[in-house]
Amino acid sequence: YELGSVYLQLCYVLYLADSKDLPKLIDPSIFIHKFTNALIPEGNDEVVKTARDILASMKRDWMQTGRKPSGLCGAALYISALSHGLKFSKSKIIEVVHICEATLSKRLIEFENTDSGALTMEEFTEKERELRTSSLTEKQPNIGSKETSLDEVLCRHVGRKPFVYGLCNECYEEFMKVSGGIDGGSDPPAFQRAEKERMAKLSIEENN
Repeated sequence: YELGSVYLQLCYVLYLADSKDLPKLIDPSIFIHKFTNALIPEGNDEVVKTARDILASMKRDWMQTGRKPSGLCGAALYISALSHGLKFSKSKIIEVVHICEATLSKRLIEFENTDSGALTMEEFTEKERELRTSSLTEKQPNIGSKETSLDEVLCRHVGRKPFVYGLCNECYEEFMKVSGGIDGGSDPPAFQRAEKERMAKLSIEENN
């Protein structure tokens, strides 16, 4: 997991993402309609919407990095269906998204351990609504950094007009779509583990 995360980041930093040997990071939400229709032949827009909100939360909590989209979709669809009173078994979800039960269980446990996983569905829905509103109101063009001129972009589209955070408009929109946004998420898992280890070591030193 950690290696996959670092590998993808290095590929983008070193501009290897344009290589034919490296597939682009796929937004798992594009598969939700397909999987929902396979699970519920008559379709269900509310299940789709909630599943997409769950996926957005997963992306903000770094669950997407280094993972295949099918496992995330399976977990999001399972939680969404249950929240709307549709009791599908895990085996049915596995049959639809083509993953093993262990993968589905891992993704469900990971989501349960996030801040969003501890919320009720009403609280979660309200949180996602607030984050969407915040994302729309706070997005301002030409927000530069102290290190970067407003006339300079850091993305692969050198020469384009900067939009925000050193990115052109196209790269910014792609980043927001794939990442789930920059607000409301947790720190990366590797950072959280390192911080726990640091605090545990500090506690031992203080008690000695």
